[in-house]
Amino acid sequence: IAYVVGGCLLAWGFYHISAPRIQAQAIELHARQRFDQVVQQRLHFSFNTAFVDEVIEQYQAAARLDPANADVWIGLSAAQCQLYFRDPMQAEQIAAQASESARRAIALSEGYGMAWAQLGVAQALGGDWSAAELALSKAVALAPNNSNAHYYWAAYQSHFDDRRSAALASVRRALEINPSNAAARRLQQKLSML
Repeated sequence: IAYVVGGCLLAWGFYHISAPRIQAQAIELHARQRFDQVVQQRLHFSFNTAFVDEVIEQYQAAARLDPANADVWIGLSAAQCQLYFRDPMQAEQIAAQASESARRAIALSEGYGMAWAQLGVAQALGGDWSAAELALSKAVALAPNNSNAHYYWAAYQSHFDDRRSAALASVRRALEINPSNAAARRLQQKLSML
């Protein structure tokens, strides 16, 4: 009887501890898939903003369930950045919100390159170019074999005329790592035409 009771208590304890984390991971995965749809279908440019709001709500729900999940905060920051397309006049407020979410991810995992990349994207959105450059260069240093880190770095560099060749080199590296990176492919085509 003691083994059965002990086993039941252990199972209940395991479920009680792990259930919110597992549920948060499931919500984060679903939100990431929905967010990828937003980006691929360019819904952030459309008048239908309910889809973006839904993705943000899913990330927020995942963050409430598991506030120690860095990927949830990165995804929330990326989704918050999409609000810029709804109201560009609110860029600074949106960037501040998105930067705070990215900083939460960095606080959880300081060596996570994609957290730094997302912070750089959010800071660039708000016009803080020097802070964005520091964050994006740190992302590439922490994740030298991550296609998206190189893509974000290339996108940042592409805003400066004297850095076009460096941007092209970075986007080429992103495509070497992941030839299927559609955003990097579009950026390469854009830079090649300029």
